[in-house]
Amino acid sequence: MSAPRVLQIPETCAWNDYVRLQESHLAALGIEVMRPGLCRDEPGFTAADVSRRVRDALLRDVPDIVHVHWPEMLGRLLGDAQALDLLRAMTARGARLVQTVHDLAPHEPGANGTVSFIDAVDSLTHGVHFFTKEHEHLARQIRGALPSPALYLPHPRYPGLSPGAGGAARRTTIGCFGRLRPYKRTAAFAEAFVRHATGDQRLLIAGYPDHPATHQVLTRLASAHEQVEYLPGFHPWPEFVRLLERVAWVALPYRRVWSSGVLVAAAQTGCRILSPPPVGAEGYRTLLDGSAVLDPWDDDLAVRSWQRAVAAPPRPALSTATGAPDLPNWREAAEAFCGFYDEVLEA
Repeated sequence: MSAPRVLQIPETCAWNDYVRLQESHLAALGIEVMRPGLCRDEPGFTAADVSRRVRDALLRDVPDIVHVHWPEMLGRLLGDAQALDLLRAMTARGARLVQTVHDLAPHEPGANGTVSFIDAVDSLTHGVHFFTKEHEHLARQIRGALPSPALYLPHPRYPGLSPGAGGAARRTTIGCFGRLRPYKRTAAFAEAFVRHATGDQRLLIAGYPDHPATHQVLTRLASAHEQVEYLPGFHPWPEFVRLLERVAWVALPYRRVWSSGVLVAAAQTGCRILSPPPVGAEGYRTLLDGSAVLDPWDDDLAVRSWQRAVAAPPRPALSTATGAPDLPNWREAAEAFCGFYDEVLEA
């Protein structure tokens, strides 16, 4: 079979290197990754940038595989009804949808990402990438329309990250990074932090606030407490890596962690992690050595657990010596995706 042509949704992402790395490594294997300008997760990109010409071109010359990372982004740009119409039209013309279920919570505020919209996208999907079998089990409990063909592939490790960068930072500084979506509960964690922070303990928060209430709370806390530094906005990958070098710890104050690029990048640089245990992610277990894991998660208990870990003699994370073991590199991931695309196209 000739190499399939692939359209990613979104095609580009300003805050997370996952989409770019998948594109570049698929291209290295001879796959044409299309960039028609349909969906880009970048500051300032709006529905006005998605012309009728772009959509008509996709229906005249449909991709073989539409790899949907976050369907809510397409719904936000076009509206749920138009997004579904476009996906239905592409599949009717022979395209096959593959989804990566990055998280179980909707990624967009407001009406986009409603249960009915996600169920409709799931019903159009031909194959699903999960990070682990346990991740699949939990996803299928609430998303019964997902198809049976499945690929299990842990989050690949990032190239070019040097172990030890985070370990050189001040031991009493902890960071929260990435898009500050409500389900990540960054504001609640920050409030718990200021209730308990002492001495030179510091919290650095850097990311784009998707919800006005989150932004308001974090702005107020940073203004009132010198222990909190808040850097709202999109932080491209090189800047994110530089911010990682300022902290010794990274917090993921979610109720559950399925997989996280922030987790993988932080562990690769030698940062210690404060988080719930990733669901079923055996490969992440070594990344969490020397860190503080709480199950179930509680913000106040988490801050106190972090304070105890900071006060204790530091234990070097295993990843500092081994560079994120047990996770595939991106070439291995791209090869796995190519095999799965072929499986879906041949079904």
